[in-house]
Amino acid sequence: DLGAQEEVFACRGANTRIQDLEGKTLLPGFVHPHSHPILTGMYQGAPTLDARFFLNPDYALVEQRMRECIAQAKPGEYVVVFGVEYLFYKGQRELSMEDMDRLAPHNPLLVHVNNCHTIYGNRLAFERAGVDERTPDPFQGVFVRHASGKLTGKALEQANKVLLAPYWAEGGTERWRRALRSQMRLEAEAGYTTTADLGMRQDYVEHYRDYVASGEALARIAYYDMMRPDGSTSSLPGSGDDHFRQVGVKIWSDGSPYSGNIWLSRPYRNNSVTLEVMGLPRDCT
Repeated sequence: DLGAQEEVFACRGANTRIQDLEGKTLLPGFVHPHSHPILTGMYQGAPTLDARFFLNPDYALVEQRMRECIAQAKPGEYVVVFGVEYLFYKGQRELSMEDMDRLAPHNPLLVHVNNCHTIYGNRLAFERAGVDERTPDPFQGVFVRHASGKLTGKALEQANKVLLAPYWAEGGTERWRRALRSQMRLEAEAGYTTTADLGMRQDYVEHYRDYVASGEALARIAYYDMMRPDGSTSSLPGSGDDHFRQVGVKIWSDGSPYSGNIWLSRPYRNNSVTLEVMGLPRDCT
């Protein structure tokens, strides 16, 4: 309680500015402690299909919308689907590379799950990224393979970036910057005055710096640097200013329980979800 109006007004000085809110309430801005603004912006709107569960409660609707997008795409154009979470759909299993080849025989097709730790691709998507059975796993990533060594179509963690890189490169630098401006505008409209990017990559940093320098920034940005393979980061801890500051380092130790690659002291339970939907081996840890 700040006190009665006359008590507050008694504190006025020569430089005090009074703003009449006409009956509205002024609140502190919200803080978004775990966000990925630039990456989220890249998945908003065409050409990406938004397949998150709350928009598509029935998997048949997801598949119908995927088929429509594929039918509308020209041969060779990417079709990218974001937000599918197979655990939410009863009786639905993960897509295999063969499933996706049948869906999109003439287009590279990528399906990125909602938690962003897993992506699925057809043969054309892997070929466009230069990945085949002989390709080694990237640092902090896995191309999932059958016991024979054949690719399953599933990729985990930083292997996601390998498959997405050719698609993201098509839009150039300006596409990334538009995505960042768009998402930051949405966060500001929702009342956020501070947001945090918990997966800052070196190539993101310049886009953020340019955005802040443009004078368009609508919120303060804090970020956690992604550690590079050699253990270094793109900036020193605490570097930056009140508009854009590094506040920590993200050390990648495992993955997501929903992707089946988190470290556990006891195995996953052997049931229809883990064995059939997630495709895990028995007694997986």
